Amino acid sequence: MVFNGEGIRRYESSLLQISSRAIPRSTPSVARNLLVKERESDYFYFIDDDTYLSDDFIGKVCEIIRNYPEVEIFGGPDTCSADVTLAERSLELALRSPLTTSKTRKRHIPDKKSDLKPGHEKNLILCNLCVKGSVFTLHNTFFPEDYQRNEENVFLRSLQDKVKIGYFPHLYIFHERRPSLKNVFYAASTSGFYRFQMIKANPVFDQFIFFIPSFFLLYLSFCLIFYPLIGMTFSFYIPLLTYLILNLLTSLRIACQAKHLACFPLVMFYQFFIIMSYGIGFISGERRGLKDPEPIRESVT
Repeated sequence: MVFNGEGIRRYESSLLQISSRAIPRSTPSVARNLLVKERESDYFYFIDDDTYLSDDFIGKVCEIIRNYPEVEIFGGPDTCSADVTLAERSLELALRSPLTTSKTRKRHIPDKKSDLKPGHEKNLILCNLCVKGSVFTLHNTFFPEDYQRNEENVFLRSLQDKVKIGYFPHLYIFHERRPSLKNVFYAASTSGFYRFQMIKANPVFDQFIFFIPSFFLLYLSFCLIFYPLIGMTFSFYIPLLTYLILNLLTSLRIACQAKHLACFPLVMFYQFFIIMSYGIGFISGERRGLKDPEPIRESVT
């Protein structure tokens, strides 16, 4: 284990001999790449320190490796457990909305289906990602060390035409949700910031959809700044009214499908707050770095 920016914590295990080391605080990718380069392994499984596994998780992983030896990178979604607060559940449901996370919502939607689906940066997430050890050495490709968040986007996109990547919706991992506005803003804004960095480095057409939150934020800013001039002219507010209706209907549908109708108001709020935070981070993409509201949480491999 590599502990990023903190002292070594000891883990007792009767099955594994775990070696540990600590490094000065850096980006999570620095710790991951250091471990990958120093240790030989058939597979590396990347999880976060605020995740935990279901009882049959390891069995699912072994079954995938046996049945799909040609798959060199695979993973599944993250989700929250059954015993969470109303705010945590609402945030979870908001992350599943197409209005909030668009095509990347598959990262947060578990399913009982165990069949192989094509994997890519829009449905795989770094807190639940397995990479065959030979991928790093044969392709000389590692996680970008200047990314504070969502570095798997760059990593997976750079390998999508070189190795077989799989997504298994039944291979879900439980992930602690942090519903405070401070944490949600940090997560969403840094995601937007580094998505812009990725697009700037490698602009492709399918990334256009990630501009929409920033366009919507600019539109709302325009309405507020120029309100004395535009007043209550209906045509100026059609996009806002359209979004509010879609937000209401989508939140209600998601809450009903999940059988958590009490979450409906908070799902509406989180959807709006996330895309605004994402838009702020995306627009600030020309700046280098955002201040961390809390210490970087290390990843455990």
